[in-house]
Amino acid sequence: MTNSIELAQRTPERKRHNWSQSVMHNCDFCSQWSLTVKREDGARICASCCDAEYTTKLEVANAALVEALEKAQLRISYLEAYSKTAIEFREAARDENRHLKLELEIAEKHITELEKVAAKPVAWTNEESLSGVGIDMCGMLGPKNAVGDIALYTVSPSLESRTVTVKLPERYDVETYPLQSPKGEWYSRDDVLATLAAAGIQVIEGEGQ
Repeated sequence: MTNSIELAQRTPERKRHNWSQSVMHNCDFCSQWSLTVKREDGARICASCCDAEYTTKLEVANAALVEALEKAQLRISYLEAYSKTAIEFREAARDENRHLKLELEIAEKHITELEKVAAKPVAWTNEESLSGVGIDMCGMLGPKNAVGDIALYTVSPSLESRTVTVKLPERYDVETYPLQSPKGEWYSRDDVLATLAAAGIQVIEGEGQ
């Protein structure tokens, strides 16, 4: 757009001639017998050819201006389309990020619930019943006050609480996607799921996926 403004300001300057010194002579450009003046290069030119010369310069300048304006319009159209695409992508990335956060929250709640269940014995037994099970006999299970004081769990208490360290994948920036950006604000859903799976963490997706 700056080039277009500069071109618009570059109006060709019309050469001034001293017509008080004009003489009748054949014009060196149209060969007509007419009042002529001498140009800087020594050629003699009539008033009609002076007008034609200036008109040609104007036409060239106008053509250059039109071309510059057309290029500027194409550039504006491209930027508008790019801006619209960037906004749409940013909104999609935000939706994806919110979905990932929701999935992580669901996974954390599920883990908490499992830990609570695992922390409670499912039944009680005694040493005699356990010995019977070891020799293909039936053992007795039941409430603590009825059968014994040996607690049975679905998960070993030693495994009841485990911390799994997972290195998150590279982040992305909306403006530079699909190039990775260490300072980006977004994670790829597929990258996060692949990282969790590699760490042995099962992700159960909700209905709103």
